[in-house]
Amino acid sequence: MMKEIIIIGTGNLAREVATFLYKVGYIIKVFLDNKEKNPSKVIDNVPVDELCNLMEYYDRDIPIWIAKKKMFCSKILCVLRKEGVNLVYIVDNDFLYETNRIIDGKINPQYIRKVSLYERVVIGYMETNIHDGCNLKCAGCTHFSGLAREERKLQAILDDISMVRGFNVLNFRLLGGEPLLVNELETVLNHTRQIVGLDCKLEIVTNGLCIPKLKKQDLNAIRYNNVKINISLYESTYEIIDDIIYILNQNGIDFCINDEGKDNRKIVSTFHTKLSLGRENKGELACRVCYNNGCFFFAG
Repeated sequence: MMKEIIIIGTGNLAREVATFLYKVGYIIKVFLDNKEKNPSKVIDNVPVDELCNLMEYYDRDIPIWIAKKKMFCSKILCVLRKEGVNLVYIVDNDFLYETNRIIDGKINPQYIRKVSLYERVVIGYMETNIHDGCNLKCAGCTHFSGLAREERKLQAILDDISMVRGFNVLNFRLLGGEPLLVNELETVLNHTRQIVGLDCKLEIVTNGLCIPKLKKQDLNAIRYNNVKINISLYESTYEIIDDIIYILNQNGIDFCINDEGKDNRKIVSTFHTKLSLGRENKGELACRVCYNNGCFFFAG
């Protein structure tokens, strides 16, 4: 007898997960997501509905799988907890791009987490800057790194990261500016991993230009703390991307390009944030159209 399952998400990740689960004996009862993003009412003959209608489909014997990027999960997790859901399965977006995603007929446990929503407060995604300056001067920088004049103090960085202690953060990103410019990178990474725990997906988002110049101890710290390098492929990065990839592979460091797979060679030419160089910016509108629907940023 096939088992029923609920999938939250309607994008490529959700469809890939659904295809696999069907092959191993599950049937998808419903896809749940935000109505305004899903005009279609069915996916592969499976109904699509709003998340707010969860209880029309859910009982405690039906597993819930969340197949969305973790940065979009926080509000979903709040809704589920409010409705009395405790255990959920969260699939990492890397499942779309990696070759080792299936082991012995099951999803590689590296790409799925069983999470209790009542054991600790669960936060899908958080980020913090560890260096405000940058080695690039992009006119459209959404972090205004070109205005930075002073380097952040190490203790201030560690204190910010320590604020996450006690939460179950699924995905934590270290940003800039350019985060690989930070002094005492090894110390920052060791501290971060200790705070967020072993199960948290820990990433550095970088333009990659500093990677050929990193000290061996910093490369070791990246590998030891299982930090994924998320490379933003700007034109200057593209020119040396093969050297960057060689160094990362030689040091056993996981990476992706432009938040996708390892082979995405599309050069970044625009920023997603709705800003402009003129004075026509409207804060309320920018918040409404923001792809992340709000920021999850920790700073003291």
